[in-house]
Amino acid sequence: MSSAKRLGKSNQSRALDNKRRRLWKGAKLQFLGQQPKIRTFVSWLHSHSVDLQAGGVELRQSSWDGIGLFAVRRIQAAESFVRIPMAAVLHAGKVSTTEFGQKVRRALSSKSVNITPEELLWLYMIWGRTEPTDCPWYGYLQSLPSKDPMTWLTRHSALRWLKGMPLLDATMKELDRQRSRHQAIVEELCACCSDLFTLSRFGFSDWLWARSCYLSRAFQRRTFPNDCLVVGWESDFLCPVLDAANHMPQAQVEWRFGVDSTAFVLPLSAPAYENGKEVFNLYGPTLSNAELLSHYGFAIRRNVHDAISELAIRLPPGTADAHLAELSAAMHTVSAKVVGDALRVTLTQPLKRDIMETPCELLRVASLLLLRQDYDEDTATCSDKCNALKATIKVLRGVRSRLAPLSMFSEHPGKPGARVELPPKSSVEHASAVYAWEYRSIIQAAISCAAA
Repeated sequence: MSSAKRLGKSNQSRALDNKRRRLWKGAKLQFLGQQPKIRTFVSWLHSHSVDLQAGGVELRQSSWDGIGLFAVRRIQAAESFVRIPMAAVLHAGKVSTTEFGQKVRRALSSKSVNITPEELLWLYMIWGRTEPTDCPWYGYLQSLPSKDPMTWLTRHSALRWLKGMPLLDATMKELDRQRSRHQAIVEELCACCSDLFTLSRFGFSDWLWARSCYLSRAFQRRTFPNDCLVVGWESDFLCPVLDAANHMPQAQVEWRFGVDSTAFVLPLSAPAYENGKEVFNLYGPTLSNAELLSHYGFAIRRNVHDAISELAIRLPPGTADAHLAELSAAMHTVSAKVVGDALRVTLTQPLKRDIMETPCELLRVASLLLLRQDYDEDTATCSDKCNALKATIKVLRGVRSRLAPLSMFSEHPGKPGARVELPPKSSVEHASAVYAWEYRSIIQAAISCAAA
């Protein structure tokens, strides 16, 4: 290697190291700012007879992001290392019996507005995090992120990466729905209980904060015994400490949910956690980036569970309804709907990064919509297949052309082999950019496969 190339590589490595140091320093300062809240949380845990150190763990700044759970001694397989009494677990059923919950229920009982268990819990979380005296879960609520963990939902800088993707439309619809629910419920409560409810205290951003914390941290209620639920107010459960563990796709963990307590147990097949190592959770064994981004606010590079099953196919103006009728008549298993001058088609054979052969279903869809003729793999000639593949490539290139431009991913988009440049992990738009790049990569893999 020439000295010039070595110098270039050395400068790149030095720049990357400096960037990592800056990000880590920022994360460390953020953690130091949270330490008083963490001390409040640990003190609250002690009041529930929970000693983290005795259980073999502690809360510490994670290199992944935010607070994580770390071993303070060797944790062996089959060992229960975090146990939380059910009295410390929070869910809507418990909120419904508190003075706060009763007040909300009375205020809305005579109105046309119905509140869901989750929404009651969100209101309690908003109220409780500023009530050190009156809220029994104040200490726990201090352990939650002070800012919305899914801020990307309302930031243009993050949403612009999702251009041309079904997730953007779904996100916008969900935001509109949440805005409507917040307005209907909070405005009614402000009118009935102005001493407790104000729009400044229970604003839409606070509502989204509580929703994001709930979606990203709560454990599904179906995993708990029925005796833990309150009929009519069933929600998922917020389990202190257990919800602080970060996600790792390869993590091995067992959850033990009982009437009296909840616990993490290291399975017999799992390697031990050595002192100082971060203890991870597995949010789900097959979560795609769409699910991770929508529920937890992050995405993973080269996620093997990523797949694209929905394609928006642009058609000549005024022809979408006729194309839909033809497609529905020929392919009963394919779901499709008209969106403007496009058909949004849902495939039963989704596209994946490791695609080896173009799905026959996609060949048929492309052939029907662009060539106005069906494609039968069993009777098709070489010419028929070639035409179907060309139609498929045209469809996929059309999808790709409506995505975030390639120039957003690299400083040198026209340069062969240019390195992908994503926003730093600390930025609000990082997760959206990762999701967008992985989505584009799957579409590109499908185009390459069809063209091969």
